[in-house]
Amino acid sequence: MFAKYLSAIIVVVLLTTAAFGQVKDSKKFSRLQMSENLRASLVERFNLWVEYERAGRYDKQFEMTDLTHYQDYWDVPRYIDFKQNSRSFHGELLELKVKSVEQDSVRSVSISIRAKLQKNNKKRWETPIMVARMENGVWIFYFTYVQV
Repeated sequence: MFAKYLSAIIVVVLLTTAAFGQVKDSKKFSRLQMSENLRASLVERFNLWVEYERAGRYDKQFEMTDLTHYQDYWDVPRYIDFKQNSRSFHGELLELKVKSVEQDSVRSVSISIRAKLQKNNKKRWETPIMVARMENGVWIFYFTYVQV
């Protein structure tokens, strides 16, 4: 059972290693049926999450990541260590594009992402789903699927 949860965390790592740029596809968020304030805060938090990845600020990113199912295992030092080791193992995220955005509810959004990864000069594309959900007035994020 732990392996199942660990594989889900690996998905996070595959997508969050050194992303360049911020969300250029923010227009895709404009279709969401929510207040402008909620939509703006979602895009802002998503951009911030990507920026923390670029800067290696995994401590800050940890605060924005939904680890509800792993809270007994993960703490900031473990998360930082895991992210650093995983980047070495899985490679670097070169590009992150939003393919589509679907609203699950007023406080939950599925974001289909296209991620370009590179390891040992070999590049490949992954297409995970990132879920953003509102908790205590702020958006937090987790990944649910990755195509290998």
